[in-house]
Amino acid sequence: MPSVLLVDDEPASRDVLSIMLAHVGFDVTVAATGQDALHLAEKGPDVILLDLHLPSLDGFEVCRRLRALPSTRRILICAMTALYPGSAEKHEILDAGADAFLRKPIEPTELRATLRALLATSRSARRIE
Repeated sequence: MPSVLLVDDEPASRDVLSIMLAHVGFDVTVAATGQDALHLAEKGPDVILLDLHLPSLDGFEVCRRLRALPSTRRILICAMTALYPGSAEKHEILDAGADAFLRKPIEPTELRATLRALLATSRSARRIE
């Protein structure tokens, strides 16, 4: 069962996304802050579902830090936001190292398809290496 670290400071959003992820076959760990995310990422989840607008340490900085650390640089990161993602914001998070981007509210089928595509791409890349 693939593991997901869900990072979101909104309890209702965390609850809904956790249920959606568990329902489609993911083992879910949750974090409410960027600092918690950095700590929990050391455990090596398969994917991090990362809200961009977190208090104190935002998702952009969390993504940059994860990519800078040898122990976390290969973890797949799917960024998400409820705010309208302008092209500058999309470019910034992709430049920071995110592998995908979703806009909340996220449809269950879109979430499942995006995460499964990321995992499949990652498996293919590892076989090539």
